[in-house]
Amino acid sequence: MGTLERAFSIVRQALGLAIVLLSSILSSSLSSSTWASSPFSVSNGSFVTITDVGNPMSAFENPAQLAAKNKLSAQYGWNTLIPQFSRMSNILLENNTVSDKTRVGNLDPDYRTTIGQLLGLRYALFPEFLNFSIGLSSFLPWSALAYYDSGETFSPEFVLDRSRSQRPEVAVGFGIQPLPRFNLGASLRLGYNLTARANVMLQTNPVKPSSIRFLASLRPFPVPIIGSSYQFSDHDFCPNCSISGVVRFPADSSATLDMTAASRVFGDTAAFAFQLTGLSSLYFDPWSLDLGFSVPHLRRGVLKIESSYQRWSTFKPPTAMITNPQTSTCENGTYCPLNVSPSQTLPIEFKDILIVGITEEWMIKDTGPSQWFVKAGAGYRPSIVKTSANDTGNYNLLDPSRMMYTLGGRLQKSSWSFDVYLAYHQLETQNITKASSSDIGAPGYTVSGSLLGGGANVSFEM
Repeated sequence: MGTLERAFSIVRQALGLAIVLLSSILSSSLSSSTWASSPFSVSNGSFVTITDVGNPMSAFENPAQLAAKNKLSAQYGWNTLIPQFSRMSNILLENNTVSDKTRVGNLDPDYRTTIGQLLGLRYALFPEFLNFSIGLSSFLPWSALAYYDSGETFSPEFVLDRSRSQRPEVAVGFGIQPLPRFNLGASLRLGYNLTARANVMLQTNPVKPSSIRFLASLRPFPVPIIGSSYQFSDHDFCPNCSISGVVRFPADSSATLDMTAASRVFGDTAAFAFQLTGLSSLYFDPWSLDLGFSVPHLRRGVLKIESSYQRWSTFKPPTAMITNPQTSTCENGTYCPLNVSPSQTLPIEFKDILIVGITEEWMIKDTGPSQWFVKAGAGYRPSIVKTSANDTGNYNLLDPSRMMYTLGGRLQKSSWSFDVYLAYHQLETQNITKASSSDIGAPGYTVSGSLLGGGANVSFEM
């Protein structure tokens, strides 16, 4: 191995160590919305929707619905999401443009299963003053406090399914009722910007120690959610129907890593020095507008129609990008004749989407002290990727459109209720044929798969 190859090998190891340390910090401190890709009931499978009044999870779904007649309500539950994506066989995984070798093989998409717990609280703080109520909603993954993975840069990557559901979330909000049957509310959830710096000195002389210093800071910022709802009276053209609207502001939780690495390849000779900046959007949640309609019918049923317009055209993928690499000056001031190439701008455009869904909730039994309900729904979420992977060279960011189905049941007593639910997302099959036989992913592959989810929760009110 030549001198320059050994230098690059050592620096790559240093960069890898810095990334591991960076991931450790992220795993203990990030917060963002696990509901961002599942904004309404059709996709998350539960009975919580933006039209539900007084639900303790309303700080997430619709803070206007925190204003309710009951004094106190609480909810605890758990849910899970299991990605199942198909194998991609005999495709080009590495080439001499993005790696130091050419490799053909099989790709088995390995995405973590999400298992987490839900906790929601709602309290009517000043019921005599516009029914002023406050609420707290949270989600906490069980496998780790948080998990972040920037995903594959070149190999086929499901860009919204790598780690978006592996995030803790806390939202606090309030709701009021300024007019009869009309509610308003707002809540805040937290996003974080991470800034980190790593200084690494690697030595090959066994009597001289290598060293590293790593510094990082997190700056939290609030992300608003604003909601409203109106319920028609018994004498309106749609008795007891309700309409709700929620505006969710965008959040880009970003990370910036400044790294300086130096290494002595041969004894006490001048060190090879590298400086670079790594940028990544840890979690990106778009601006969105959610609308919901709830229509009671036949005394036992409630039909809910919900939609979400999401502005994904401004999406920043989590792919880590290296910028501003500098190698012109070695540690002792001598000139280093090396040029490090920065990352390339992703040749991929994204688009705004409209998600639509419909659910039917039906009371199947009423014994007086208890009621039994079933619920079923279906929805459709288009792809956010505008540029086909056929035309993106070595890049293979994927987000197939998907049908979403949910089925659930509820036992409701006078002061408590118990829900169970299942959700299934079926990805639309895509056939990718790469434009060049030397592109990553060539000659092509089939994209397919599904996500299976479910959970249960218990709610109390008084």
